[in-house]
Amino acid sequence: MPKNSIIALALFASMLSACGVPSHGQSKSKSSGYEIINVGGDGSTTGTTTDADAANGGDTGTSHLPIYSYRVSGTGYVSSSVSVQAGQILRIRFTPGQSSSNAPYTHLGVYFTVNGQSQPSEMLGNGSYGAALEHSRIIDFSQALQGCTGNPTCRQSVSITVSKPNYDYFCITTGQYCPWTRVQDGHAWNGRIEVQTDDTEILL
Repeated sequence: MPKNSIIALALFASMLSACGVPSHGQSKSKSSGYEIINVGGDGSTTGTTTDADAANGGDTGTSHLPIYSYRVSGTGYVSSSVSVQAGQILRIRFTPGQSSSNAPYTHLGVYFTVNGQSQPSEMLGNGSYGAALEHSRIIDFSQALQGCTGNPTCRQSVSITVSKPNYDYFCITTGQYCPWTRVQDGHAWNGRIEVQTDDTEILL
């Protein structure tokens, strides 16, 4: 990652986490050879693969599913959670959605938490009002997983919480609270997270 990007990300994280929560005024599948019969929302599957590719660290013969994709959303400064089955691999990427409410925004940033460990995304353009559609860096939470160390067949339910949404609504509409602030009550936000686990393809 370029040095300037690392510095920008560090500044963003410090702004969002001041006093624990952001406040006003802070600058703040591809598939190859797969025959997937069914993929449950909790990551449970029935099916087989015809391409026993071990590229994601699994043993030859292990079924590799398409990357899991989940829509997350909320109204106001609230959190949204999804649950996946994982053993020793958990990597996440976030893409912001466009606003469907009366509070349009062009950029959105959130926090991810897994087993008490939190990391922020960047402030990302959502493709509206001339902004580019951006994706977060891939955030690796593998070290946050507990209970399956040394057991490649072990799987456990892992909750991924998306929280502390920040947007630029007031900045682009009134010129206040620039460049962004926390999402206010009554304002909707949404995005999509892609998740790699031990059983999926690699998130690239």
